[in-house]
Amino acid sequence: DVLKETSSKHLLTPVIVISGLSNQSKTLDVPGVAAFLKKPIEPTAMLKQIEELMSETPEMRSQRVSRFF
Repeated sequence: DVLKETSSKHLLTPVIVISGLSNQSKTLDVPGVAAFLKKPIEPTAMLKQIEELMSETPEMRSQRVSRFF
Protein backbone atom coordinates (compact mmCIF):
# COMPACT_ATOMS: atom_id res chain seq x y z
CA ASP A 1 0.00 0.00 0.00
CA VAL A 2 1.59 3.24 -1.18
CA LEU A 3 -0.03 5.38 1.50
CA LYS A 4 1.14 3.11 4.30
CA GLU A 5 4.68 3.05 2.90
CA THR A 6 4.80 6.82 2.49
CA SER A 7 3.35 7.48 5.91
CA SER A 8 5.76 5.15 7.67
CA LYS A 9 8.85 6.70 6.07
CA HIS A 10 7.74 10.33 5.79
CA LEU A 11 5.18 10.89 8.50
CA LEU A 12 5.06 14.67 8.16
CA THR A 13 4.62 14.65 4.37
CA PRO A 14 1.01 15.67 3.71
CA VAL A 15 -0.90 13.37 1.36
CA ILE A 16 -3.98 14.41 -0.59
CA VAL A 17 -6.30 11.55 -1.51
CA ILE A 18 -8.32 12.05 -4.70
CA SER A 19 -11.27 9.77 -5.37
CA GLY A 20 -14.42 9.62 -7.42
CA LEU A 21 -16.15 7.81 -4.57
CA SER A 22 -17.85 10.19 -2.18
CA ASN A 23 -17.78 7.74 0.75
CA GLN A 24 -13.97 7.77 0.81
CA SER A 25 -13.79 10.88 2.98
CA LYS A 26 -13.24 8.58 5.97
CA THR A 27 -9.70 8.14 4.63
CA LEU A 28 -8.95 11.33 6.56
CA ASP A 29 -8.77 9.00 9.54
CA VAL A 30 -5.71 7.31 8.03
CA PRO A 31 -2.30 8.52 9.25
CA GLY A 32 -0.61 10.67 6.63
CA VAL A 33 -3.78 11.77 4.85
CA ALA A 34 -4.02 15.52 5.17
CA ALA A 35 -6.89 16.14 2.74
CA PHE A 36 -9.52 14.44 0.62
CA LEU A 37 -10.70 15.77 -2.74
CA LYS A 38 -13.61 14.29 -4.66
CA LYS A 39 -13.51 14.02 -8.43
CA PRO A 40 -14.11 15.94 -10.56
CA ILE A 41 -11.57 18.29 -9.07
CA GLU A 42 -11.72 22.02 -9.48
CA PRO A 43 -8.15 23.11 -10.23
CA THR A 44 -8.46 26.19 -8.02
CA ALA A 45 -9.68 24.09 -5.09
CA MET A 46 -6.80 21.66 -5.52
CA LEU A 47 -4.24 24.47 -5.72
CA LYS A 48 -5.72 26.11 -2.64
CA GLN A 49 -5.44 22.82 -0.71
CA ILE A 50 -1.84 22.36 -1.82
CA GLU A 51 -0.98 25.92 -0.83
CA GLU A 52 -2.54 25.44 2.60
CA LEU A 53 -0.63 22.23 3.22
CA MET A 54 2.64 23.67 1.93
CA SER A 55 2.28 26.66 4.25
CA GLU A 56 2.03 24.46 7.34
CA THR A 57 4.88 24.82 9.77
CA PRO A 58 6.59 21.66 11.04
CA GLU A 59 4.78 22.19 14.34
CA MET A 60 1.40 22.32 12.57
CA ARG A 61 2.20 19.11 10.67
CA SER A 62 3.27 17.40 13.87
CA GLN A 63 0.06 18.45 15.54
CA ARG A 64 -2.02 17.15 12.60
CA VAL A 65 -0.41 13.71 12.66
CA SER A 66 -0.19 13.42 16.45
CA ARG A 67 -3.92 12.65 16.70
CA PHE A 68 -3.15 9.16 15.38
CA PHE A 69 -0.67 8.27 18.11
